[in-house]
Amino acid sequence: MLYWHHSSRPKSVFHPAFKGKTMSDLISTHALLAPEAQHPQRSDLCIERVGDTAASAGFNPGLERAADLTETSVSGFAEAREASAAGMADDELDALMNPTGFQTEVVIGFDDRIRISPANRWPWAVHGHMEMTFPDGRRFIGSGTMINRHHVLTAGHCVFSRDNGGWATEVIFQAARDDGALPFGTSSAVRLLSVAGWTNGENPEFDMGMLILGDELGERTGWHGIVTGPEAMLSNHRVNVSGYPGDKGGRTLWTHKDVIKSVTDTKVFYDIDTAGGQSGSGVWSVWDGHAGEKVCAIHTTGSQSGNGAVRINRDKFDRIIGWMARH
Repeated sequence: MLYWHHSSRPKSVFHPAFKGKTMSDLISTHALLAPEAQHPQRSDLCIERVGDTAASAGFNPGLERAADLTETSVSGFAEAREASAAGMADDELDALMNPTGFQTEVVIGFDDRIRISPANRWPWAVHGHMEMTFPDGRRFIGSGTMINRHHVLTAGHCVFSRDNGGWATEVIFQAARDDGALPFGTSSAVRLLSVAGWTNGENPEFDMGMLILGDELGERTGWHGIVTGPEAMLSNHRVNVSGYPGDKGGRTLWTHKDVIKSVTDTKVFYDIDTAGGQSGSGVWSVWDGHAGEKVCAIHTTGSQSGNGAVRINRDKFDRIIGWMARH
């Protein structure tokens, strides 16, 4: 059985079933009622009831230690300065965010990435360029994916880096950026979210994060959904990684599609070409019988033997849905 939080378009995001729910309520109900994916050409909000048969379908609820998935966050940013269309100067940005023990994402063999321009059309408009400033003054670029009206899914190391002083002090997000063109302007994060498995020890299996934006950007861009399912659903399925690689200048959207070649309980691996700056990109696709584009993993690392992503397993799906319900 598959679990879906579906993509959406610029309408109301949360179904009334979410109103008044506590975190414990959502743990048992969110997989049954999750917002359908939307895009700007659709105005309805479709709810899909999928049932709760995780154990019999090859899931392992409770696979992750609860302590590792404990929410960690920071908020209270000063109001972000207005960013120019050009963003930060090139010499102030570093695309190769490379935490201790990580390898920078790589191009494997021939570079098969394709530039998306213009980027302000479905389904590309939900992918965005991130600029992060950390306590030590270092600035980096990354990528993220809209998965609700003010929620951006990204990598944990795009919001928290122990080597650079901890939580980022400022993060801006520019959906569908296309070099100097900012079709949806600049949005600022007002809260950053991750999990203790990342912020306490930077365990690569928990390299996941979220931006809570100060505006309802998804009302204009739409958003992708998220999905969790058994290994058979993911293995050999063709997925896309779309983001802002530093080796292409870091300001234009590039994408590549290939199959997931291996799956573990916590990661997926593929030969999709990527580079530094694409960390945080949603690994997304469509599945037969289910409407809308959905993210199944978060791109984080790579090597010549294969680039990889944090798999949205059932426990991480629970955490992400909880974030969206609470923030």
